[in-house]
Amino acid sequence: MKTLAELLAIKEKLVGEISARKEHHGARIEVAMGTSGIEAGANKVLAKLSDLIIQSKKTDILVTQTPQTSLTGKEPVVTVVSDDGEKTVYINVSVDDAEKIVNQHIFQGKIVEELTIK
Repeated sequence: MKTLAELLAIKEKLVGEISARKEHHGARIEVAMGTSGIEAGANKVLAKLSDLIIQSKKTDILVTQTPQTSLTGKEPVVTVVSDDGEKTVYINVSVDDAEKIVNQHIFQGKIVEELTIK
């Protein structure tokens, strides 16, 4: 069991992380991490996206998790939110697709049409 001081320290840390996310002003890559998404490989896609962004040394791109989406059966689901708020939803994303999304969409500004919802 945690002490009250430990719980307050955890709360303070998490509140700081949430505030940092809200203040983020660049592109955001969100991976839906519900049970069915994880079962379909979302954790591997999230890891690949994170690795690619870290390797690029771009600091204005946030890779984050989101809860389950309503797109059951289309997982893993990745949403790219541009710095102006425009959203592109990618479905059935594989680890190889994650690399396409980063290289084409994030770095070149070209949507990977074959992975989007029609």
